[in-house]
Amino acid sequence: MELKKMIFDCLTDNLELIRKEREDNLANWRTWNSRPNKAVVVFGASAMCEICIRYLERLGIDVDIICDNNSSRFGEFVTDNGKTIKIVSVDEALSDAKEKLCFVAAGAQHFDNISGQLENYSIQETVLKWHLDFYLETVMMVCMQPTPFMDKIQELLDLYEDDESLKILWMHFKMLFHPENVPAELDVLSMEGLCVRPQYFLEGGRFLEKQRIMVDCGAYVGDTLEDLIYKTKFDNFEQYDCYEVFPPTYKELNCTVEKLPDQVKSRVHTYSVGVGENDTTISASSTELNSCILRNGDTEVRTVRLDDVYADKNVTFIKMDIEGSEQAALRGGKDMISRCRPMCAICIYHSFTAFWEVPKLLKEYVPEYKLILRHHTTYWDDSVCYAKVGEWK
Repeated sequence: MELKKMIFDCLTDNLELIRKEREDNLANWRTWNSRPNKAVVVFGASAMCEICIRYLERLGIDVDIICDNNSSRFGEFVTDNGKTIKIVSVDEALSDAKEKLCFVAAGAQHFDNISGQLENYSIQETVLKWHLDFYLETVMMVCMQPTPFMDKIQELLDLYEDDESLKILWMHFKMLFHPENVPAELDVLSMEGLCVRPQYFLEGGRFLEKQRIMVDCGAYVGDTLEDLIYKTKFDNFEQYDCYEVFPPTYKELNCTVEKLPDQVKSRVHTYSVGVGENDTTISASSTELNSCILRNGDTEVRTVRLDDVYADKNVTFIKMDIEGSEQAALRGGKDMISRCRPMCAICIYHSFTAFWEVPKLLKEYVPEYKLILRHHTTYWDDSVCYAKVGEWK
């Protein structure tokens, strides 16, 4: 059976189970706001918290209080709807007599410790979901969006033609929806088996030709640049521009650049700004591993538009790994991408909607683009949409 049809049929067969599970949960959660002496609590005030509360508001669920073990996060949180929610200690949030529904907005690696901590309190229901933000996103998609869910799935499958891309999509579907009675051809697939290296420069850089300007959005500490120089042995570019928004990481990036061979270093430029839809100053939040744009972020950062920076320049390659801001950055580079038609490597794993929005934007800007999806870890992260004019052969 054709792989695309097999995936579609499997999800179709499981659709009622998927929908019922999410509809039942949504109906149950909504009751907490309609009854007296009940409270909705979000445990965890990190970046995931803001994303989850955004979805909860759209689902019609009001959060009463946020708690965290890190006292540096205590204070006030402002939602998209303008509601102010207090961020307090776990004990303050959970010790009163109200019946509580507690959403855990934290990574699954913390679940055991959090579950043990919550046993000290009277909590009527705890929602522990791997990637709670993605789960809530799929609740919206299945229960609330006007476009039928399977029509959206078909649209996504039709964006790609090669089997490798379809297999990667299937693995994401499997992790999000846990379908039953999976065909053997799909059941044997694994992220480990689909993982390829190096990331962003496929097949050792085989598709890279002489490059004019390469743009690295979310350069982090220069790991992508190092992969290009040392793993693919490619330095046939005129200019390599690195964008990294947070000062500590930007400092490490510059240290990486300083260690490059002189003939390469002179062509690498670094910029301590983000890339977005507008030239503006916005709030963001950072950890040791990543940074992202958030309404309640702890840092003010500047973003620039690729259209402004490269208005009269020939960009030939763009990489983006900017923690969910990829769509905004693509919109800010629409004219440049349409004009230059660069090869693109854009991360799509930061939200489920990005699976659709990133490839659709690329095809809108350059209808001639051929798209493929590739995966670069043994778990959820690091699925990348690649686009170029011409076949991937």
